Amino acid sequence: MAFLPYVLAAVLAGVFIPVQAGVNGAIRRSSESPIFAALISFAGGTLALGLVLLLARVDQPKLQHVPGTPWYGFTGGLLGAFFVTVAVLAQPKIGAATLVGCMILGQVICSLAIDHFGWLEVPVREITLPRAAGALLVLGGVYLVQRG
Repeated sequence: MAFLPYVLAAVLAGVFIPVQAGVNGAIRRSSESPIFAALISFAGGTLALGLVLLLARVDQPKLQHVPGTPWYGFTGGLLGAFFVTVAVLAQPKIGAATLVGCMILGQVICSLAIDHFGWLEVPVREITLPRAAGALLVLGGVYLVQRG
């Protein structure tokens, strides 16, 4: 049961994906710029995290260790910018449900590869038939959501 709060937090984060796309879409429509909408999204997130770091009782960063971070550790913002920009552009064209379904499909496929090969220093978990079937079920779900 110790993992239950993490599962619930992950579900809540999943809930926020289509909400975030819609919220960012409001800025995109007002400004007529998907890139500006993504910038505003990241600026808000940066401010919020900065406040949490300053005001919350969290461990302070160990900045002396940052130079030893693998190169890919610095690409999170780029990946997030791509994610938010695609969401802002795609949601009005394909709808929230198809957008999220496709994003989940991409996440499952990539996660299976990361687990299988141990990329990004994660423990190896081989792709098994049930895990592959799970990815195919997500693909089927995307198809049904789009067709419905």
